[in-house]
Amino acid sequence: MLMSIGPFAFDLVVNADTLGEEATEDFARKDIIGSRKPFEHVGAGDDRFTIRGALFPDHLGGGEAVRSLVALMRTGMPQLLLRGDGRLLGWIVMTNIRAEATHLDGRGRPGQVTFEIECMACDQPSAAGHLAALLSL
Repeated sequence: MLMSIGPFAFDLVVNADTLGEEATEDFARKDIIGSRKPFEHVGAGDDRFTIRGALFPDHLGGGEAVRSLVALMRTGMPQLLLRGDGRLLGWIVMTNIRAEATHLDGRGRPGQVTFEIECMACDQPSAAGHLAALLSL
């Protein structure tokens, strides 16, 4: 396993080859006469993850993987993001999935599907919310 989002595992067939991370902090700014606006630290910002990869349905399979990911995203439930080496990256919600099918054959089936998944970090759901997420699959 290369990585997993909740129950969905990326592997050599459904290959995630890029993981981007963006960490941010939020600050409140207020107008002050005679000086620059000071920065007031208010906490963690909207941290983001971007996962990119490619499928080769004709050669390796995995043609329904993007649909499975979209179905998981549509639950709207937080999912645990885990790297293949066991490093826990935290709880996320998937906010956008883009896929592009190329190298179409004579029947319109793609030879390659590239995908990009955008995720935002979120707080861990309550036990009841986590159970609801598992049951919704």
